[in-house]
Amino acid sequence: MVINKMENLEEKMKEKDGKDGMKERDINEIFKKLDKFYDITAENVMNKNFPVIEKGAPIKDVIKEIGKLETYYLWVIDSEKNNKLIGIITEEDILSALGESPIQKGVSMDYDIFGLGLLFYGTATSVEDIMNSPPIYCKKKTTIREVIEIMTKERINQVAVVYKGCIIGDINLNKLLNLIVKFLYEG
Repeated sequence: MVINKMENLEEKMKEKDGKDGMKERDINEIFKKLDKFYDITAENVMNKNFPVIEKGAPIKDVIKEIGKLETYYLWVIDSEKNNKLIGIITEEDILSALGESPIQKGVSMDYDIFGLGLLFYGTATSVEDIMNSPPIYCKKKTTIREVIEIMTKERINQVAVVYKGCIIGDINLNKLLNLIVKFLYEG
């Protein structure tokens, strides 16, 4: 399947200049566009309507919000008053909290280092109990090049954009992919 796509791409490239591939001018144009793309700052492309939840909210609210918003993460804030970013909850965190308890698996609670039985034992009642902290973030003047480096290094799909400790936006993998397509291919 991948080979067929590559062969189709090569054919289209040959059609473009009638020879063995893209013209050098076209390749240079793509690199120039990429350089400009990488230099865009986070504040210019961030999502300004990002999913958040307060740290004291019950876990059932997390499940409702993720389902309602059709997202795979929620940024955790201290309170709506100050919007201070303190953590993140991802689908993986929820699955871990909902997972089969160690006792059901026949494992001693001494080995429940990942907290898989948190919901079963009533020890996890709020967002704060299952969130990841500290969250990975960037500043509003961080370039897209740096955002991609952060996401790659940390192996994450989203980065919060923070100003003075407060979340002001976010950038996720879907946003980046859409931006690349728009920037390189749609002008």
